[in-house]
Amino acid sequence: MRNIIAFIAALALLALGVANAADKTYVISGGGPTGAYTTVICPAIAGKMKERGFSVKCQAGPGSAGNVEGVAAGEYDAALAQRDVFAKMITADPDKAWMLSVGEITPEALFMVVPKGGKLTNFQQLLEGEEKLTIGIAGGEGSGSYATFRNMADALPGLKEAVESGRVTLRPLGKMTPKVAYNYLGSQLDGVFFVMMPDLKNDRIKRVVESGKLTFLPIESEALAKLKTANGQTVYRQAPVPVKGTLSGAANRLKSAWKALTGGAAKDSSDTTVATLTTAATVVVDPAKADGAFVDALTDVVSDPNLLPKGGAAGAAAAWLNKLRQAAGELTK
Repeated sequence: MRNIIAFIAALALLALGVANAADKTYVISGGGPTGAYTTVICPAIAGKMKERGFSVKCQAGPGSAGNVEGVAAGEYDAALAQRDVFAKMITADPDKAWMLSVGEITPEALFMVVPKGGKLTNFQQLLEGEEKLTIGIAGGEGSGSYATFRNMADALPGLKEAVESGRVTLRPLGKMTPKVAYNYLGSQLDGVFFVMMPDLKNDRIKRVVESGKLTFLPIESEALAKLKTANGQTVYRQAPVPVKGTLSGAANRLKSAWKALTGGAAKDSSDTTVATLTTAATVVVDPAKADGAFVDALTDVVSDPNLLPKGGAAGAAAAWLNKLRQAAGELTK
């Protein structure tokens, strides 16, 4: 009888634990209140997690760097962030070394806008030379774009020296719109740098393509393309990123464009793409703090290539990223 009572009590405790897990609402931090992280990617994750029995709340967040800090502090159960920002932060802080980056959801491309005929005509000028340059960075000092530029400086000694000596000045642009920021090109600014998902309808890209006076500066670096996270994940990929046409059309041409970029074929002389670096939007978790079942389910969800709606810009960008990974030999299908 005593054994039966103990068995029933154990079952009751197990049932209570399952009920408590089901009752918990997990918080995932996104980006700005109107950005794709918060309005598209996180809701898609929440929907798939609901199918697996997990209640997820999406909320606007402080940006990639702030999101990584928030997960480390236990403020969020998970958060969206750029992989390059995450990689740099866990390398710099041993207390974050066990945090994980799961999934590659959408690409995040590095863009540098310059005036045609301006002082800045190639990326190498930022790394060497004596000419003083001022680069506007989209967002504030806590933005993913600012963190990415600082990451590049830390990885490239010439750029780091240029920034620290004051030869290259970084000017955070805060909430300044592309329309206003681009007006300063050629006068107060020599370039405007930002990191974003390749959305060809976004004003930051459209204004450059339609202006006739501005262009995208190629950002090519073998050193940056070789960077890996602590567990061997790719941080940056060199890629022919589309700025004209459609992402679906660019995805169909990506295999030949990749060969051209890596020296296997003649380069495309059109202005529909720019050779630059891409990182990825990923989900950051701390498995030492988060529930194990939640982490396992989340990993499966964000690894699903069909996570995002097909019709939107984020879904098209995700499909393009999968084609890029296939071209690079990282995915077989």
